[in-house]
Amino acid sequence: MDIQKRYDDLLTNRLEQVIDAGCVFVLKAELRRWYGKQKIAARTYRDLERRWQELTEGELGQLKCVRTSAGFHLIPEEWIRPIVSETDED
Repeated sequence: MDIQKRYDDLLTNRLEQVIDAGCVFVLKAELRRWYGKQKIAARTYRDLERRWQELTEGELGQLKCVRTSAGFHLIPEEWIRPIVSETDED
């Protein structure tokens, strides 16, 4: 399953924002439009992960998300930490 060609660069830019900023928000409506689907299914998520791994060469772990009613905050696995940690410094 592939993204519609006209949206390919847009998705790559969003994934690069995850690398640069630590997270990015993607609307569910955007994913449906980009992939030309009415329902976001497992194949869409697998394609996002595949693209992420190719872009990062696996160096930032899996692409993780925080789901909301409107969409997803995409975050690199390697950047997820507990809010409280013994090693935290102010």
